[in-house]
Amino acid sequence: MLHFYTKHMNNAIVFVCLYYVIDIFLLFLTFYFKSLNKWALHGKNLFLKIEKDEEPYNTKLYKFKIYYHICLTNLIFEIHLLRRFFEQLFLVRTTTKSFMHIFSYLLGISFYIITPFSLYNKEKINYNWSIISPLLLFIIGNIIQFDSHLRLARLRPKGIKKSDTFYKVPYGGFFHFVSCPHYFAEILIYFSFFLLNKNITCSLNFLLVSLILIKNGILTHEWYLKVLADTYPKNRKIIFPYIL
Repeated sequence: MLHFYTKHMNNAIVFVCLYYVIDIFLLFLTFYFKSLNKWALHGKNLFLKIEKDEEPYNTKLYKFKIYYHICLTNLIFEIHLLRRFFEQLFLVRTTTKSFMHIFSYLLGISFYIITPFSLYNKEKINYNWSIISPLLLFIIGNIIQFDSHLRLARLRPKGIKKSDTFYKVPYGGFFHFVSCPHYFAEILIYFSFFLLNKNITCSLNFLLVSLILIKNGILTHEWYLKVLADTYPKNRKIIFPYIL
């Protein structure tokens, strides 16, 4: 036991020494490269640096803005993911026959690893009143999606777990317009991310999400028409109200 503890302590000491060596090296670099100097500043020194670099009319807000543009989109993205996580735990009702293709599974994992990086914008954006519209779009998208998931969950009684033959036509909310309002809402949410950043990575992220959801929406709509043909409303669009 003592040997095990000693062995791992030695590894920890090596890691700690490496940590300090890297930090000391970076600190030395700040003496020679002014571009690296900011990361070593704190307190009043950082504030003075901010006051010096920023235009006079923005000095009091800049210390908040400096990381604001970097964090905002990822912050609301995390809020969205937390909402979906709790929905999956406490709201969504699946059966034992629910499964996912391995490619879709891997795509999902890779997507949520890559997306936070695609939402990062290295350019400082001076947000103004224009920020309100994408944030409202984000809120509306989440409300529509939660309402749609709630309506779908209520169609399946809690006791049904071993069969996937129990299906009903969903009604109410945006189901009045489309077969997949939860997909429509997801597109709105990612469009709000794009409006906040407006860069190439965010546009590609939005394009990928839209194409995947439109494809799945078409398949879902066709499934509804096939399985629930007698009762399914023929005037419903697939994913975009009055359009598709």
